[in-house]
Amino acid sequence: MKTKKQIKTSTILKATLLGLGLIVAVPFCMGMYSGYKSHTGTNGNVVKTIKANCDCDDVNVGISAFGIQVNKEDGISNESTTFELTGCKLQSSISDTATKLNSTLVNTVEGYKDIDVVHLDFINDEFTESILVKNGKIQ
Repeated sequence: MKTKKQIKTSTILKATLLGLGLIVAVPFCMGMYSGYKSHTGTNGNVVKTIKANCDCDDVNVGISAFGIQVNKEDGISNESTTFELTGCKLQSSISDTATKLNSTLVNTVEGYKDIDVVHLDFINDEFTESILVKNGKIQ
């Protein structure tokens, strides 16, 4: 049978561990939530800017990843997103269009340069081409 002192010590220990757990968990969760909101807000602004500056039938966010990633082609990154530009009517080559679009995104979308890896996938009946952008610079 436990004495009152053992019960009190056990209760204090449990309360202390719970308090320490909360001290660690709350900032961690807030940081994750802040990063997620920033990431989704930036992606939404990028889609709006692409729609406003390109004559495409549809613009969607394809694969979007937030967190540490390792990839042979892209290297190590923290944030990557694929934007699918479907049915674009191009006035010039894909590389020229991508260069102009990237310049517009860098200048108008806050946080665009902070995305480590961006793939701009131009999808059409005649072709499919992907342009790689790392930290706001076309590769």
